Amino acid sequence: MKLSKIYSNKKDVFSPIKFHDGLNVVIGEIRRSENRGKDTHNLGKSKLCDLIDFCLLKKKNKNHFLFKNLNIFESFVFYLEVALNSGGYVTIRRSVSSPTKISIIKHEQKHQDFTDLAVSEWDYPELPFERSKECLDALFDLSVIKRWDYRTALGYSLRGQDDYTDVFRLKDFIGKHIFWKPYIGHLLGFDSVNLIRNYELSDEIEKNKQKLSELIEKVGNFVGDEEEVLTDLLIIKQAEFDEF
Repeated sequence: MKLSKIYSNKKDVFSPIKFHDGLNVVIGEIRRSENRGKDTHNLGKSKLCDLIDFCLLKKKNKNHFLFKNLNIFESFVFYLEVALNSGGYVTIRRSVSSPTKISIIKHEQKHQDFTDLAVSEWDYPELPFERSKECLDALFDLSVIKRWDYRTALGYSLRGQDDYTDVFRLKDFIGKHIFWKPYIGHLLGFDSVNLIRNYELSDEIEKNKQKLSELIEKVGNFVGDEEEVLTDLLIIKQAEFDEF
């Protein structure tokens, strides 16, 4: 899949952006003499990345610039055209005012404009959020990572500045290794099933260590009275059985 075009229902405010097949670069250049003393930062490079992520169905977040400035963006509808590996294109329609209702359409020609197309005429009109992700996952058909959905792969393509501290570990994957290492291992040619099982076993070992420590602590209180120790252990095991 490749980005093809991103545009909105307000072309006079947000001009359509067409992506090239090769490398795409955002370049800042100061041309007005009165602005020579200013730098070329804050051009919106990160915001463009966030907007693409929004169109590719990132979950709504109140800190996202679209929702932090809802009074400005509430009337915007964004469209993202993506080239499919199988040929053809798919365009995703997502509005700021109703971000959980997604419309999707397939087409053969690139750089289309569907701003005037009635929602009812889309192939998949106003799908619920989770259903639309499933639909896109099927359309993108990223068979190489079939165990994971396209959003997992997307995290390594749309990176923020904080995501370059560690080449492999994204800020969104700050949790346990099982959430991200099997995916990376799979891309590097390792058996992801074995990697997942490895981390599952590691978690089980840690939980059992914790239980063992608790048992040792409780048993230590009854050293010298074996009958009372056995009775206490039976009570503990019975409680665990009842919880199960």
